[in-house]
Parts: sequence; structure tokens; C-alpha cells
Amino acid sequence: MVKMNVTPKGPCEWPHLFKPDTHFGTPGNFNITLTLPLEEAKTIMAEVDEVIEKDESMHDKKSRGSIPYKVEGDFVKIRFKQKAEIRMKDGSTRVPSIAVVDANLQPVDSTVSIGNGSMVKVSYKTRPWGPKPPNAGCSLDLVAVQVIDLKEYANTGFEAVEGGFAVDSVKPIDEETKEEVTEEEGDF
Repeated sequence: MVKMNVTPKGPCEWPHLFKPDTHFGTPGNFNITLTLPLEEAKTIMAEVDEVIEKDESMHDKKSRGSIPYKVEGDFVKIRFKQKAEIRMKDGSTRVPSIAVVDANLQPVDSTVSIGNGSMVKVSYKTRPWGPKPPNAGCSLDLVAVQVIDLKEYANTGFEAVEGGFAVDSVKPIDEETKEEVTEEEGDF
């Protein structure tokens, strides 16, 4: 049986949890990147390295493929992903969904826009990939996300600036006559 793992909490980047990221093609992937301090990430990094080393020895691999983490100074960015459609050995297709819950383990509605900087924990499974020489690799399959502190994309962080530009102060221009349109009473 595959062991389920849970990360420590950390800020996330580019979460695609309710709708797959199709930037690199369809059907796309559900994914999220988690940033952790190096000390907290060492367990996950060791787990990935162990899976890759085992895969290398099983398949006589000579080099490593891409790994799902990147060390950046005192921090590590870890990428978790799950294909939006999984083709099974019998030819059928399974469409996974990512469970997203709040700090109290209540389901989060798909209308909530989880943004960069949200503090989350990620539930995942490690999976070696191969045996496609010459590389050995490991994926961190995204299973679920717990949102501890939500930062919505809709919140820009701006405050109103008195006396600044306001959309309602711009008068529309008639494209044919290039003159300002004045509002008239009556029918159109």
C-alpha cells in the first residue's frame, strides 16, 4: 500500500486545485508549489532521492531526470502535481479530483480563489517514473490540500487613492465621429 505523506505548512505558489493547468497542453495537471525552509524540507528531499536511487538501481539508470524540488538558498520549492486524466492499463480513463479543506477540515468550495502566499499543507504520494532510459525520476502526486491561511487572488492589496484616476471620470468616445458621447434622455 502506498504511504500518504503530509508536508509542514508553508506558503504556496500557482495553485491549480479546482481547475487543471492547461498551459502545457490538455487535459492538463492539478498542481501546487510549496516553499519550505531547508530544514523542514530535508525529509521530503531525502524521500525523493531514495525513490530515485531505488528506481536507478532497478532499471540500471545512468542519470537522473527532473526532480520535484529546487533548493533556493535557505528555502526549497517543492512541486506537487496530479494529471487531470489518468489512462488506466485497461484503457479506461480516471478523472481525479483534489480534496481541498480549510483549517477545520471543512471542504473548500471551488469558487474560492486560493492565491499565491496562502499558507497550506499538502497531502501527497511519491511515485517513481520510468522505466524509460536514460533517466530515473520521482513525482510527488498531489492528493489533497489543507488551507490554513487564505490569500485570495481577488485581494490585490491596494487601497483607494483620493483624487486619483477613477473609471467613472472618463467620458466615452463615439468611434465613428471621434467625439465625446453625451448622455441624452429618452429612447435609444
